[in-house]
Amino acid sequence: MERRIDPVAEKGFQDAHTYDMRRPSYPAQAVEKLMSMLPSKIPNRSPRIVDLAAGTGKFTELLAAQGPGKLEIKAVEPHRQMRQVLEKKNLIGVDVMHGMAEEMEAISGEWADAVVVAQAFHWFASTDTLREIYRVLAPGGVLFLLWNENDDDVTAWQAELKNFASSFANEKQRARHDLWREVFNDRPADNSFKPQTLFDLPLRAETISWTMWETKQAFWDRFSTLSFVSAMDAGQREDVHRKVLEIIENGHVEISPNGEMAVHGHVAAIMFLDLARKRAREVNMPEPLTYHPPTPLFPLVRAPVLKRTTPLLPDQDADPKTKQTRRVRFSSILEVVEGEGRVLRGRKKEIRKLQKEQRKEKKKRGKGRGRGLCCWAAGEEDDEE
Repeated sequence: MERRIDPVAEKGFQDAHTYDMRRPSYPAQAVEKLMSMLPSKIPNRSPRIVDLAAGTGKFTELLAAQGPGKLEIKAVEPHRQMRQVLEKKNLIGVDVMHGMAEEMEAISGEWADAVVVAQAFHWFASTDTLREIYRVLAPGGVLFLLWNENDDDVTAWQAELKNFASSFANEKQRARHDLWREVFNDRPADNSFKPQTLFDLPLRAETISWTMWETKQAFWDRFSTLSFVSAMDAGQREDVHRKVLEIIENGHVEISPNGEMAVHGHVAAIMFLDLARKRAREVNMPEPLTYHPPTPLFPLVRAPVLKRTTPLLPDQDADPKTKQTRRVRFSSILEVVEGEGRVLRGRKKEIRKLQKEQRKEKKKRGKGRGRGLCCWAAGEEDDEE
């Protein structure tokens, strides 16, 4: 089935040049948060980012500004006029291409370390989109969603303006309805997978507040680039213009000495991590995926090697008379086998505590020579210790 752009978006964003001039950019903190999620060292290449529905490149410009060779960026945009504006910018390190959120045919599987969707995910939030994003993400990749929005709860006039705008735009056209979140609880019609098996709960959900000073005309110019306003006929758009100015005039708007008014807003940044690739077998994916274990909390000094080959079973490790546990020596304590083979990840404080206990035990019993750390494996009956 041929994928098509939403008719309102197709018509509402035809004047892409005006959109690019009047829409605000994003604060530098938004890019910093994304960069902090990317892998710091990748052999023989730079981190790779797919800017999905890149539009005219408002966020793409900030990515390209990180410097030549810092990032590999593929900007995917289906809208012809918006893509043309982005191509004319000739951003270094950015490969601009046509593509839909559900079909990014030009991007191979597991290519990207992050997929960014700025100001657009609400247009195509679907299980097909999530499955395609998951396909192009490398193991441990990040889905980074963000929106630049006015703050509706800071001033009364902005709240009134939000209610007025909501009377025209449907849920799909307005990201702040938050209905896009429901896709993470949906299940596709063919019942092939659950979105929860693709992406974990948000690793982070943060907001970056901003205040912009602009004239009333500049505010209207920006408001008029909203898709549902831009798609109106001239008469209806003029009625909306009068109503917007009326709301501003009657509201308690903060005005600067040079006649500009304060507009408060924020960037909502929501980050999802893909789950362990071992779950890929539960998903009907177009191409096979390889399982890669997640990165440990602390870097491994060396792989933990169990020096004793005796199986760690509760009935063997606990002395029935003294209920004392036998010591099992490891070359590293970053992983401790306990009970029926359950693996725990050690932390720094736990490491120091175990080392202290080891020294006390050596002095008390006069056993256990050597520098390897001794950890204890016991059954359920050993809770007294």
